[in-house]
Amino acid sequence: PTPPHHPSMAVPADADAACGRVKAKRSRRLPPEPLLRQTAPARITRLPLSDGYFAKDHDCGRKKHFVETNNAIKVKTRFNVTKIISIDQKGESFSARVSVHLYWVDPALRHFKTHFRYRARTADGKDLVVRERKGWLLKSPGHCKSDVYEFAIDAAENLCVGDWVECTSTGDVGRIRSFDEDNEMAVLEPDGSSATKVVERCHLRLKSESEPNLVPDDKDGSIMRLQVPPGLLLSRTQPDWTTPDHSLQPFKPRWSFYNQLGAYDEFAHSVNLLYSSDRGGHVYERYVVQASFAEELELERFPFDRQLLRIEFVADEPMEKVQYSLLPGPGQESARNGADA
Repeated sequence: PTPPHHPSMAVPADADAACGRVKAKRSRRLPPEPLLRQTAPARITRLPLSDGYFAKDHDCGRKKHFVETNNAIKVKTRFNVTKIISIDQKGESFSARVSVHLYWVDPALRHFKTHFRYRARTADGKDLVVRERKGWLLKSPGHCKSDVYEFAIDAAENLCVGDWVECTSTGDVGRIRSFDEDNEMAVLEPDGSSATKVVERCHLRLKSESEPNLVPDDKDGSIMRLQVPPGLLLSRTQPDWTTPDHSLQPFKPRWSFYNQLGAYDEFAHSVNLLYSSDRGGHVYERYVVQASFAEELELERFPFDRQLLRIEFVADEPMEKVQYSLLPGPGQESARNGADA
């Protein structure tokens, strides 16, 4: 911009023309704001963010073109470089061992039921028996401010030998003695009677007297809540992450290292459904890999140089399907989008 002129200063006409030519040249070298956003739509620092993610229908840099991000899976990420293996100054690369931590909520796993086995105390609290049930995992140790596993089970389908049940057709209350071979009929010992009755399993409903940590979750008692201490839980099943069931179709994030050289060596990989809520299944996935990464080294001050080694993490799916956010950790002030990692 031209400086302000004093009123007494006379500006010749050719000076105004020259100033116009300079402005015209600048307009050709520096395109206006909309064109700048078209040439660099990936610069997220100029786009509205919400908790490290793109806000709803943010402008991609083109007029009247928006991206719907409401249905995108939000994946929180964290990276730990556990060891620098080597640095190749001549080839400008380095090798490192990295652990990648991914957290997300999958709506497809909202109603996933897990089969779990645990040791339970009998109603009198004297003996421990192994029981197997099926239900929704609502809480797990270290999550939801809980130190126990908490399951929601259907009182009509989670029946084991030794459970106290109520027959909905006759109103009898008793203990299950055994099941038949087809698992459709149950031998019931009514309370206060030595005689046994054979009733259909579909007419039985679990009662809270079966275990000390079993309580009704609703008014009619159709859903029960069961708390299992970590030391008594023997096993629980996970969704099939390798060959997922078509009815569930669990989400699997796809990503890669942008500056990776060659293939990486995978030392560990695990994926775990932590618990379920109204939003979906809360999933945690962990990788431990070792790979070589390209890096432009600054050797002007060798041998007293200091290098900034970068590992560039990129998403392999469009942002309307998945968005990544970097979790804050030691030395990180706030969460940033995964594209800036």
